[in-house]
Amino acid sequence: MSHPDKVLVCDDQPMNVKLMARSLSLFGYEVLTATNGEDAIKIAKASNPDIVLLDIMMPNMNGYEVTKILKNDPQTKTIPIVLITALSGDDDKIKGLEAGANDFLTKPVNQTELLTRVRSLIKLKKLHDQLNVASTVSMPSEPASAEEAEQGGKYVIMIIEDDK
Repeated sequence: MSHPDKVLVCDDQPMNVKLMARSLSLFGYEVLTATNGEDAIKIAKASNPDIVLLDIMMPNMNGYEVTKILKNDPQTKTIPIVLITALSGDDDKIKGLEAGANDFLTKPVNQTELLTRVRSLIKLKKLHDQLNVASTVSMPSEPASAEEAEQGGKYVIMIIEDDK
């Protein structure tokens, strides 16, 4: 039995959290919530969500700072982060990308766009996680043929399958 994908929603405005959480829950996501950056970091480390939706403008610790902390921690660095903001300038987006954000949504959040971004970034994260697992499979210590020896003993395996 598969578990629902986990989404961490962090915004200092409780109504924004409630609206996003409700939409995501209706589509089968398990929603975790935080109202400040410190709590978002603690929850992300404790529960390993599949994605973080993070407001930029919050007191004490803004979304850029939270993003940097999560992306610099080996435990949370692969979790996709979508910054959600009322800011619309290119400088704000560049600052977010430099901090490590994967995407942006502008307030007020369009629910269809929210669900589309969440779905696609979770799918991308799962593929990335599968590749990481596949790359940790141990390789034979010696090449099986002269041709493989010329290639440095490295093997390349490509698996294409449409069934999970």
